[in-house]
Amino acid sequence: MLNTNQYLLRGAKSILLKKTEMSNEMLISTPSLFMLGEGYGAMKMDDDAYELSFGCLLFAHAGTRASISSSEHSDLHLYMIQFDQYVQIQDTRDQLVYHQSCEGLPDNGYIASNRIGILLGLFKSLIEAHQAEASSNPFEAQKLLLELLYEVLIAGHKTPYYDYATPVQKAVQYIKENYSTKLQRNFLAHLTGYHPHYLSKQFNKEMGQSISDFILQLRVDKAKELLSITSSHINEIAAIVGYQDALYFSRKFKQATGMHPSNFRQRPKRIVAFQFIGTLLALGITPVGVDARLAYHSQQLRSELEGVISFEDWDSQKVRMLQPDIIVAPDYLRPEQLGQLRTIAPVLVQPWENINPIERLRFMGHIFGIQHEAEKWILQFYQMAEQLKYRLSNVFHSNETAAVYEIADGNIYVLSKQDRGAYALYDVLGFQPPDAVKEHVLDAGKSKIVTLDELSLFAADHMIISIFEETGMEKTNRLLASEAWQQLPAVKSDLVYRIPVNKCYSNDGVSLQKLTFTLAQLFL
Repeated sequence: MLNTNQYLLRGAKSILLKKTEMSNEMLISTPSLFMLGEGYGAMKMDDDAYELSFGCLLFAHAGTRASISSSEHSDLHLYMIQFDQYVQIQDTRDQLVYHQSCEGLPDNGYIASNRIGILLGLFKSLIEAHQAEASSNPFEAQKLLLELLYEVLIAGHKTPYYDYATPVQKAVQYIKENYSTKLQRNFLAHLTGYHPHYLSKQFNKEMGQSISDFILQLRVDKAKELLSITSSHINEIAAIVGYQDALYFSRKFKQATGMHPSNFRQRPKRIVAFQFIGTLLALGITPVGVDARLAYHSQQLRSELEGVISFEDWDSQKVRMLQPDIIVAPDYLRPEQLGQLRTIAPVLVQPWENINPIERLRFMGHIFGIQHEAEKWILQFYQMAEQLKYRLSNVFHSNETAAVYEIADGNIYVLSKQDRGAYALYDVLGFQPPDAVKEHVLDAGKSKIVTLDELSLFAADHMIISIFEETGMEKTNRLLASEAWQQLPAVKSDLVYRIPVNKCYSNDGVSLQKLTFTLAQLFL
């Protein structure tokens, strides 16, 4: 349809309604698309009413009388795109003739789509391009309009091709990819080439459950994941998994699990951790299982981890036997590793870099619904830090510098804030680094290997070092005996402080708390 038709953008805007505002009424002058980006509310088109929840997509024809209202509990942010469609009626060598038409456009109301992220991005980009009147690329808005209309009119409605062994497997794959849309047995029958009644019979035979039960289980499993590892409102989760009515979603969820979605979210959870043990402990959560290497290097948490099961070398069978509700993992794990873990339980992936330990703790407290406990721990942590800083102020001069280093296999690493106590030293205790450390390590956000020739530039007045012995000590011993090392002012003044790796391996939550105290004690 898009090959010969022409589309002109007539308007693109955001509609913002505060929860205290009256409804926004309008007469739709041109065909219009609407998508809800934030909040909850309702939209009335002529005599029909539609609930607005996150990611829902609607269409309105020209001449429709519409009113939009927000929920009394939240503000509403709705995106609106207006356009005209022109259909070609004459094609000669001398001229092309088009006339305005609504042929092929959807009916008023909801439009099913499971590509919420793509559509939201296109709506926002199109509004920005339309509002940028002085844009250096006048074709940008038109390009985005065509992309949006392709997603809405073509991509979301074309019948996919699946090369699977049985027609039932085709239906299963389609359901898995489109569970968030309205799924109808007649369409699945058309997709498989079966009569609807025969499809139901064969589906039950191959899958051991009915089509409706399979769809319900798939939607409930996805809802469990979202309830476990996001803070999304239940109305948003309902829409994402294919229910426009949040109350109906709650009934179906309880039918499948025996509990209301909010109760499921608040229940005690069995958590397996591949990182961030200290954060979990600070929130009052003791994991049921932890990565063995992480446990080995977290000796400062030995008492807190007593009785916790550890597993080695990606023993997925052992992880599965722990029956976790959530797996907490860092984003440096390989995609195939994360994929394997997701077959066991929902995986909460946390960035390893570019987020400080306090903000991570605050975020995870929000995810698990224990914000109060998170803020209480943070307050107590900063109170401890202030007491330590006061005591240190009586020992250090304000112009003295300090930095954190690690030596491994003869290499010297100047550590960034996500590694080995650097965050505790700089951000918590308030020590100042040498200029070269600030510029080339902290501002760059990455640890740096320095040569012996560069070492004097990166050396601080006070040097905290950890020595990683697993790679051997021969090269490291040669480095420590070298003239370049021995001539450092900190070495000559005996201001080098060695801290075991297993006391500074982790840098979050309870680990951060203990590490901060350990660093302060080195100087006092």
